[in-house]
Parts: sequence; C-alpha cells; structure tokens
Amino acid sequence: MSEFQRLLGFQLNPADSTFFLDMTNWNLPAAIGTYCDFESPNISEPSMSFVEDVTKGEAESISPDT
Repeated sequence: MSEFQRLLGFQLNPADSTFFLDMTNWNLPAAIGTYCDFESPNISEPSMSFVEDVTKGEAESISPDT
C-alpha cells in the first residue's frame, strides 16, 4: 500500500489505497491504472472526420507521404 501511495505522490489516504488495491486483487500496476481511469473520466478519446474521397486511376501513382 505504501508503494501505491508513493507512486501516486501520496494523493490517497490508506482507506482509498486499500480500496483500489483490493478491487484489483492487490495488483499494483492494475490498481494504478484503475485509479487513473477513475480520476480522469473527462479525457477525450481520439476522433477523426472524413475529409474527402479521392479516387485514383489504375495507371496513376501516388508519391510517398501523400
């Protein structure tokens, strides 16, 4: 539990540390991941949008990095 608190900069009290560790069967990396997922739910996921459809003929070539 002290390692969990040390890695997170002592942001959690012992009861909260125990909660996250117990929830992940005392797996330290999983507990840290669960804590980070819980504390940052407003992080936006990557998104994309359609720009345009470009059709090239059979004889046309496309240069690298295009």
